[in-house]
Amino acid sequence: MKNLLKILFIFIISFCFNNKVFACDLFNISPGSEISKLENIVGEIDLDYDTYNKHDVFRFIASNDLYCPNSSLKRTSSSIFISNNRVTGIKIESYLKNKTYSRVKGNQVFTFINNNYGSIDTEVTEKDWTGVKKIISGNKIILYSKSEKKRGILESALITSEKYYEQTYDEEIIELNE
Repeated sequence: MKNLLKILFIFIISFCFNNKVFACDLFNISPGSEISKLENIVGEIDLDYDTYNKHDVFRFIASNDLYCPNSSLKRTSSSIFISNNRVTGIKIESYLKNKTYSRVKGNQVFTFINNNYGSIDTEVTEKDWTGVKKIISGNKIILYSKSEKKRGILESALITSEKYYEQTYDEEIIELNE
């Protein structure tokens, strides 16, 4: 009986702590991880560090439909930022056209962040809300934003850390997908 209770207790504890495991390995990459973790998911990334400055910031864009088909992020993309052979951050982006926004349930990035990283103030789900919210989840910083563009709504979340935040932007980011 004691063994059965131990097994049941372990099962319940592992189930409770397992709710932060993502349906996509891409989002299990922590800021500061070596680029090889990213390459295990998306394949080899052609990057010759000898021709660039070690402080340059590179961006690799990945389709979440392709690399994360079981996630709740449909028709979204992720920009993975790389600097000095390390993944410095991942930015999830969703663009909804205005007419689609009213018909299709929006806020999928908000829902993903809320379910996997931590709670964001629900005011961001209001139709006309735009702005930026910052949340802390362990050693990660998540900057959730929603902005109005000419023909739609851009919803995004940058997942990084305090140490690597400055390596998620640059005056001239070098695109790797070209």
